[in-house]
Amino acid sequence: MKHLLSLLFLVYFNSLNFNLKACNCADPLPIEESYEKAEIIIRAKIISSEYVSNADAMDPAKARELRKKLQGDKIRLPQLDTKFIIELKVLVKSVYKGEDLIDTLSIYTTRTPASCGATSLKPGGDYLIYAYIETGAYEFISPGNRLEKAGTFWTFKCTRNKAFSEEEAMALRALKHELK
Repeated sequence: MKHLLSLLFLVYFNSLNFNLKACNCADPLPIEESYEKAEIIIRAKIISSEYVSNADAMDPAKARELRKKLQGDKIRLPQLDTKFIIELKVLVKSVYKGEDLIDTLSIYTTRTPASCGATSLKPGGDYLIYAYIETGAYEFISPGNRLEKAGTFWTFKCTRNKAFSEEEAMALRALKHELK
């Protein structure tokens, strides 16, 4: 009887139409399309990986302003201090797309694959990273507002990030020269 009730509950639960928004990626875009969409493409060694709060990854002035605006909001205000973001410190070895990049960058991603976090990027690894200036990670806190910290970038599970390969690097160099 206990198993029958459990089974009925599961059938009922699965029949509900939940609008859950977990990250769902198809295969990465072709290299040409990925090149076009990314703001920067680099070869980088990951120096460190640290969990930081949502507010730590935001422009400091915008984070202070948002904190004031959310006073009394018991759902969204605590999210500012939740360590939901991974900050990757990376040493830039090569630049395939992007200008005026410093040697060491902060690249952010969300903490879980379900939220599209690029959690496969690990310290010590040598990667090709496709990154963006903007993120949708803050939409649940402050929809429609750009809160990103200047001079930082964001990457995601669904981008073309991968362990460094000379084959892909050659294709990126060719695209860079072709599009000049």
